[in-house]
Amino acid sequence: MKIAKRLLAVLLLVLMSVSLMVACTPDEDKPTGSQGSDPTGSTSGDVHVLPPRPVEEMSGKDFIIIQHQAETSPFGYAENSQLAEKAFKRMEDVENLYGCTLSFSTLAYNDSFATAFQALAYEDNSGDLVFSNNNAQLRRTIGTGGQESMLQPLLQYDHIIDFWNTEKWGNITAKETMMAGENFYAVAPALWINYLPLPYYNLVYNKNLLEDFGQTDLQEYYENETWTRDQMFEVITSCYDDTGADVVYGLAANMGHMIRASFLAAGCTPVTINSVSEDGTVDWTNGWLSPEADEALSYLKNQLTTKEKYFNNGKSPSDAWSCHTPFLAGQSVLCLTRPMTLLNNIVIEADFSYGLIPWAGPDANYMSGYYENTASVAIPTFAQNGEWSAFLMWDLFEGLEGTATYDDVVAYYRETYFETDLDMEILLNSGRDNLQYSYWPNGGDDTLNAISGSFLSASIANLLQSNAGLTDTVVNDYIVPNKVALEKYKAEGKY
Repeated sequence: MKIAKRLLAVLLLVLMSVSLMVACTPDEDKPTGSQGSDPTGSTSGDVHVLPPRPVEEMSGKDFIIIQHQAETSPFGYAENSQLAEKAFKRMEDVENLYGCTLSFSTLAYNDSFATAFQALAYEDNSGDLVFSNNNAQLRRTIGTGGQESMLQPLLQYDHIIDFWNTEKWGNITAKETMMAGENFYAVAPALWINYLPLPYYNLVYNKNLLEDFGQTDLQEYYENETWTRDQMFEVITSCYDDTGADVVYGLAANMGHMIRASFLAAGCTPVTINSVSEDGTVDWTNGWLSPEADEALSYLKNQLTTKEKYFNNGKSPSDAWSCHTPFLAGQSVLCLTRPMTLLNNIVIEADFSYGLIPWAGPDANYMSGYYENTASVAIPTFAQNGEWSAFLMWDLFEGLEGTATYDDVVAYYRETYFETDLDMEILLNSGRDNLQYSYWPNGGDDTLNAISGSFLSASIANLLQSNAGLTDTVVNDYIVPNKVALEKYKAEGKY
């Protein structure tokens, strides 16, 4: 049986190597080094050549994948779903390729995750990969600067996993979500359905209700380059009806999300690195103190206070993620929500036609956004062999059946969830150069939260002046070292 299994492994190795060589052959109209046409650009500029797989060494070994879902829900996909079946099939293919076994270990995903994860280092064969479809807790395992990280830096395995490949592992802002100093500790499995990194937040609108109010489809404003914040709030205030059993409001949104969306849509950046001196001193600017931030938030406050009744019964939902509930019930025409809620709730539960449109800023059609987290895969420090884990990582997270490239993933989203090509442009954010990472697990939202709590009752100028410094520690400990390293990698042509 062992001989037969090894022969099968060798045969599969040859077949997979041939398929990978074909997949990595660049088309003339595609960026070299990428298997598709991800608009964020390519990576190293060279076609990735995978080293020989250590099939003989890995044969007969047991490998464990740590996740925070039950074993019957592989990589977070719902039990017995089509995606779960594809994930299990991929695991089986990799097992056959290496002659090994793959299994899951479940670790509770709460504030004790980092401590529990660290304890695994004292157990035998406790994990070779770790996967999370929300990396907020996973980030805690890398510490402030990564010196005590329980995850291995991934650049040392670039020769295996092709780290800078944006199509397979997400763009640079997505990579920043698991970065400390000059090192990266996890990447996003971007070719897997629902795990392509998507920016926060999207405005989704009910086309049926919009038509009932006699409104123009919102994407027409975008196509005509007239989608500004004045137009957005005019639509919100025009779509209000209190004559029925349930009031229909213009917008369902959380206060903090509206503030951040307005801030970013005005072109503001929470942190701007101005210069780095020879001794390493960094000069940076706090974007919350900019005139653009004051103007954008003053505009939003004026809209909310003078047109209070059009927004969620005059209040924002107390639960930051509940905005989709009245939207799905037909009680609001627009909803400002995160991509996770859009894909896991709205596209599944909506019994009406819907579309996407950016949160508008002062300039027509300006698109911005940010990341709070992404799905992530990493290699623990206690893995049996880091290089073996890297090979498993590369082969497991090739695109699933039917979605081998970025273009395939985009086509899947378009055909399965959305109605127009413009939906996809907005969902994927054609202005990705403006995307940022919020650092909220480290306290990056402290200023935002303080401003949100008193937004309607205090002076905007006073709010900004008194609260902007709440994130100084986060900036100095996390953001500045990362931004300096990112600039270095950019100068080297890594991205």
